[in-house]
Amino acid sequence: MRLRLEAPKPVRALAEAAREAGGRVWVVGGAARDHVRGSPAQDRDLEAYGMPAEALGALLRRVGRVRVVGRAFGVFLVQVGAQTYEVALPRGAGAPAVPGAAPAVTGDPHLSPAEAARRRDLSINALLIDPLTGEV
Repeated sequence: MRLRLEAPKPVRALAEAAREAGGRVWVVGGAARDHVRGSPAQDRDLEAYGMPAEALGALLRRVGRVRVVGRAFGVFLVQVGAQTYEVALPRGAGAPAVPGAAPAVTGDPHLSPAEAARRRDLSINALLIDPLTGEV
């Protein structure tokens, strides 16, 4: 399925840079859910595949100011202008899907999007949208 997604310029820039580096960035979680529902996006959540945390951090630093907020899981906040985006690696095997649960594993950049989606807390939060193609 494809959706028309007018991704903000920084999201497109991240997705294009990731593609050039051999990875892929998806709009996920609340951001994807809100888009599908036709609501204004309250979240700015992205998930990066195919790049280890170090490579992802370096890529993000080319786009904006980066702060690591979840080193064990590979979670970064990147500020571009007035907007802050949360960019994370997919949760590895055994990662808790329940907020507040103790971390069990690190992020796994080599998971497939389908496997990562199965680990999300709610099925509507398992949507992933490619900001370059609109693929869901």
